[in-house]
Amino acid sequence: MFVRSAVAAVGLFVLIALLGEQINAGDLRQSWLVLLINGLIMLGLSKIFWLEAIHRISVVKANALSSMGPLATLFFAWIILRDAPTSWQLLSIVPMIFGVVLLGEEKNT
Repeated sequence: MFVRSAVAAVGLFVLIALLGEQINAGDLRQSWLVLLINGLIMLGLSKIFWLEAIHRISVVKANALSSMGPLATLFFAWIILRDAPTSWQLLSIVPMIFGVVLLGEEKNT
């Protein structure tokens, strides 16, 4: 995961340079603590929780439950940011929940 993140960071810096944006070391120095917290705590905790989840339930169910992430994002954006969902977003909840139920269902054969 470290290698993937390092390659992605280099790719992002190249993309920024191609788009003509300026990067200075002062901005990186000011945000190092936030980047460290995001990298170590948020990514680390999410991976630990993911590994614990797939030890307790099947990978298929864990993937189905993780697909509810956009729904949680929509809900918290509505609550915290006061960004009301559009009618298309509300309509998308129905097939999303239906798909999660179908993926999480046990087969009795």
